[in-house]
Amino acid sequence: MLTLIPLTLLGSLALFITDRYIRHSIEAGSRSQLDQLSELIRIVPTELDSLSLSFDKDAKIKLRLKEIMTTPSFSYDQLEALFYLLNVIEVPANSRPYIHSIYVYYENPNGRFLTSRDGIATLASAPDRDWFDFYRQRGFGDGRPVTQLRPLKTGSFDGSAAQVISVYLPFAPGEPGRYLGLIVVNLLPAYFEKLLQQFAQWPGSYAYIADAAGDVLAQSASFRTAVDLPPPPADGQVRQLRGAAEWISAKEEPRLGWNVVSVVPVKALNSLPRTIIYMTLALSLLALLLSVLYALRFTRRNYRQISHIVGVLESADRTWPE
Repeated sequence: MLTLIPLTLLGSLALFITDRYIRHSIEAGSRSQLDQLSELIRIVPTELDSLSLSFDKDAKIKLRLKEIMTTPSFSYDQLEALFYLLNVIEVPANSRPYIHSIYVYYENPNGRFLTSRDGIATLASAPDRDWFDFYRQRGFGDGRPVTQLRPLKTGSFDGSAAQVISVYLPFAPGEPGRYLGLIVVNLLPAYFEKLLQQFAQWPGSYAYIADAAGDVLAQSASFRTAVDLPPPPADGQVRQLRGAAEWISAKEEPRLGWNVVSVVPVKALNSLPRTIIYMTLALSLLALLLSVLYALRFTRRNYRQISHIVGVLESADRTWPE
């Protein structure tokens, strides 16, 4: 039984160190990954602000945009202006791997809008106009970006649609609570889903991105269900919640109201400590078995020696004359 003492002490120490290391590793790793992904998401409102500065704050560009949207036919100068305006939205759309397309709309009787893929289009003939219906129904009184996960019709013969995350930003305020222009940036969920796969390092773990309403926008392949989150802290740091069944880490992007959430089951955290316990028990049983075998062999050897001595004494006693 004495052989079990060092094994028990060593197993207990390894269990304690491993448990603390795993929890620290998950906490630090989740915080680092959430910070990196949040920095990428933060680029989206930056792109919106850049486009808004071009189409809303630059008076010359804004005037040209209104002319192009309302004129029945284009002059040479207007065609040059149209080429420049399209270049403003085509450069970020084609250079950013997470952007599918960009739309710019300004109220006009012709139903025209600019698109990074087709140039100038009309609502009557464009295959994708769901964004416009959402814009009319939703309303953007506060001027903040609004997010919508939706299918974008591509106009192909098979009627297929690409799943996109549309981020709407109104510009050119008119009457109170009403805007004349709209910028729509269509993002690719698949791009973010590839990045979310880096969170799936533990069995059963998953990650996802949710909007301000809690609707899931992108998720890792092992996604199960969204979790309830408390209000974000004022300092914008990572929130880490240790529940009975799950270890949850989350961080919010304040401009968009998106939350990046990582969920790790507690049983996944206990998988390595459980393995250490099993190995300690197995080694203890093995040590006990070896000790028993050694004790039996040692006892048998001593028994033989004692039996031999007893036999010699009995033989001497029989042969000694009385």
